Amino acid sequence: MRIADVDVAAAARLPADPSRSAMLALLLDGRAHPAGALAQAAGIGRPAASAHLKQLVGAGYLEVVRQGRPRYCRIARPEVATALESLAAIAPSLPVRSLRQSSAARLRATARTCYDHLAGPAGVLLHDALRDHGQVAEDAVTPTGVSCFDALGIDVDRLRRGRRPLLKTCLDWTERRPHLAGALPAALLVAFTDRGWTVRRTGLDGAPNGRQVEIDPAGWEQLRDWLGCSAGCHRR
Repeated sequence: MRIADVDVAAAARLPADPSRSAMLALLLDGRAHPAGALAQAAGIGRPAASAHLKQLVGAGYLEVVRQGRPRYCRIARPEVATALESLAAIAPSLPVRSLRQSSAARLRATARTCYDHLAGPAGVLLHDALRDHGQVAEDAVTPTGVSCFDALGIDVDRLRRGRRPLLKTCLDWTERRPHLAGALPAALLVAFTDRGWTVRRTGLDGAPNGRQVEIDPAGWEQLRDWLGCSAGCHRR
């Protein structure tokens, strides 16, 4: 499909609004959030937030999740998150207005999530290492990769049968270089977290809270050992 055959302006119109952009940015942590939290993130009232959310749901950017009477919104499909991350890669930076914002940006700069997969310098390192060591080639998993991922309990054949693309590149908005997206990178982040190699901050409900991913020195060593590049992969 050519860009000339689709209405790019229509797709970009909704995220172009600052309030909707702020709500979408919060939803990039992969969670479902209530309207009140999204209104707070955008700095607007509940009625205005509800109007914005109605437009985003109607356009297929978001979907509504019900848990009893409460209603939550979340990103409807991974392609929406990929598009937002790509827009961020060419967008100007906002001014840092507080020490809290500065600290949060510094922590996210090392490793963070892009929807449900690893991003930031750690995500780019993973992309490069998997390609350099032959686990993936282009947007495909090699036989070596199948064995490597199986060691983490990841069934590549099962992921291939799913509706979501197994593997694709996503332009990282801080690094201006690609990290990996798709069903496999999402499964990898779960596997890394289950083993304690990466740590995601959680709320009182135990669910991930925000996009920050922490990797301590021991976690880096475990990741490099698994990748088979202990001597060649370095933290930034």
